[in-house]
Amino acid sequence: MEFEEMCLGLKLASPVVPAENSKFVKVKCTTNVRLFDFLIALLTSKDAALVEIVASIDQNKLVINLMKSVLESSKVGFHLRTKKETEMFQRCYREMFAALR
Repeated sequence: MEFEEMCLGLKLASPVVPAENSKFVKVKCTTNVRLFDFLIALLTSKDAALVEIVASIDQNKLVINLMKSVLESSKVGFHLRTKKETEMFQRCYREMFAALR
């Protein structure tokens, strides 16, 4: 769901300006990366209780979010402009897939 659609659902009084949309996209991508890092930490933990937390999360939503981020990164909001950004993004999702094994 894009920012404009979310705003329509919230019935905001004013139209969405591009700066707000850009800020929302940046926050959304930052949240995804932090979520992936957190899940990697839980999954690679030696503590079974922490791994159990990940198992309690809605797996369908988690997989959909992960796959959209990987396969449709620009549609989700990741604008990987440099080789370094691309490599960092690839490292993040490779670690996530390895942890999910």
